[in-house]
Amino acid sequence: MLGLSVGEIFIILMVGALVVGPKALPKIASFLARCYKYVLNLTAEAKKALDLDKELEDVAKIKKEVAQTLGSANPVTEVKKQQFEIDESLRGIQADMRAVRKWASRNVVKEEAPTPVRKGEDHEDAPGSTDAQVLESGVKVDVQSEQLL
Repeated sequence: MLGLSVGEIFIILMVGALVVGPKALPKIASFLARCYKYVLNLTAEAKKALDLDKELEDVAKIKKEVAQTLGSANPVTEVKKQQFEIDESLRGIQADMRAVRKWASRNVVKEEAPTPVRKGEDHEDAPGSTDAQVLESGVKVDVQSEQLL
């Protein structure tokens, strides 16, 4: 208790008894004991409050980590990313198809009458239908549906 030995406490009580008097000494001692307990309680509460603040900080950090983990592991986000990538690829393919259609409309060799394709013949040389046109490179293009055949 405060680093005082039993002998030192006894000497303090004797001096207090001489200064204050033997009748008031128990009241003063109980008052000092209550003050000491009050100070101990205040320090204990302050310690708990500091510990609670540290725990709240830890909880906030954990909450943030969990939110980040859930955000990165959200399957909806992943599906949306993949859908966006697929849409971008489709836009690129559509742009390529429009470019081929424009090129084909300018550079296609038009035949007067389509020749029917028979079994066993080479399909690259024959147009196959009236909607299809053969490019100079031998690639068959269906101009109406924008598809390479």
